[in-house]
Amino acid sequence: MSKAIARLVLGLWICGTASADTVFYRDHTETWRFANDEFHVSSITDAETPRTARQYLKIDSHGEVLAVLNGVGIDTLAASPDESLFVGLSNSGIPGSAVVIFNRKGEVLLLVPHGELRFDYCEESVSVVRTWHGSKAGDVHFDEDGQLAGISLLDCRGERINLLQAISEAYARALERYSSWQARKKGQAQ
Repeated sequence: MSKAIARLVLGLWICGTASADTVFYRDHTETWRFANDEFHVSSITDAETPRTARQYLKIDSHGEVLAVLNGVGIDTLAASPDESLFVGLSNSGIPGSAVVIFNRKGEVLLLVPHGELRFDYCEESVSVVRTWHGSKAGDVHFDEDGQLAGISLLDCRGERINLLQAISEAYARALERYSSWQARKKGQAQ
């Protein structure tokens, strides 16, 4: 009887894990407006078919496209008080951007992928779920001097963290993981 229950639990777990990692693409555009509705940032999914789905960020001002950032998707966008600096955050492994910071000209100042980086995730699936932040736009704070080092947000546990420190820690975890992999590989070769 216990083997049957174990198989059932394992089967339900596998089905739950697989469905949590299923992506259903559909055309979708979410647009944020700033500076008297003359500066727009749009997160776009263009999905003619699941195989050709394309996600990107489009930044325009006064009807002129300033930048198109292919492979960048965000679920939260915050602007500095003077709307000169923008921080986009994502808890999704698809398309893979965790953080993007850009200025009013559409110039990317920082683009950080999930990929091999190891943010301090509260929830993670094989490819889609990468929950590392819990911020809404109002939860992202900028120091008065408007520098990147002064940006803070809420992590997925509701704790305030410094953005650049969280990115540095993600890089450190990735490097530690790589070093461990290299050591295991070297040990297997001997």
